[in-house]
Amino acid sequence: MIVHETLAELYGCNRLLDDGEALARIACDAVVAEGATVVGQSEVHYVPHGLTIALFLAESHIILTTWPELDLLLVDVMLCNPQMQCARVLDRIQQAVAPAGRRIDHAVPRALSRSPAVPAPALRPAVEVGLP
Repeated sequence: MIVHETLAELYGCNRLLDDGEALARIACDAVVAEGATVVGQSEVHYVPHGLTIALFLAESHIILTTWPELDLLLVDVMLCNPQMQCARVLDRIQQAVAPAGRRIDHAVPRALSRSPAVPAPALRPAVEVGLP
């Protein structure tokens, strides 16, 4: 089975990049709306600014890392349920933190099997995504 992990860059983010509580709530709401179940959370704050939030899901994970000085948020989403779509999670996050900003998605196919897929699943080119 192939699942996709999506790595996204969100540019032009708002002031929420230093607000761990707000970002965790936004990420949680985004994955729960997609049908995922949050089973744990961790947060790290950096000096002088920035943070990383990891939500552990029954279906895998979502990780957000901020660079407030660049108005930049990096997001890593992996959902192992093929009915769930990383893009919809990212749309919800972008709407909350960068509605007028830009987003670049890098979809990484992951082969779920006992041995490496040969040939390996092809990487898709990065794409800029507009909000629906």
